[in-house]
Amino acid sequence: LGTREPQPSVSGMVGINRAAGVLPSRRGALLALMNLQTKLFVKGEHADALVCTNAIQTMQELLESVEKLSHTAGV
Repeated sequence: LGTREPQPSVSGMVGINRAAGVLPSRRGALLALMNLQTKLFVKGEHADALVCTNAIQTMQELLESVEKLSHTAGV
């Protein structure tokens, strides 16, 4: 069996992709999801819009946690 190199962490890959301009900022990604939610709702795709709603609320919760932690850690 050959040796496998360790896989990079998700946060490491995201950081690299965001720095390279491949990924939007966290808030930009949230805004894009909100825009998708609106488009789906207007098209009458309410079940899919609800999936976006749940993801939006989760992202907002996580962003709030990150913000609180950054203030606590003095970052």
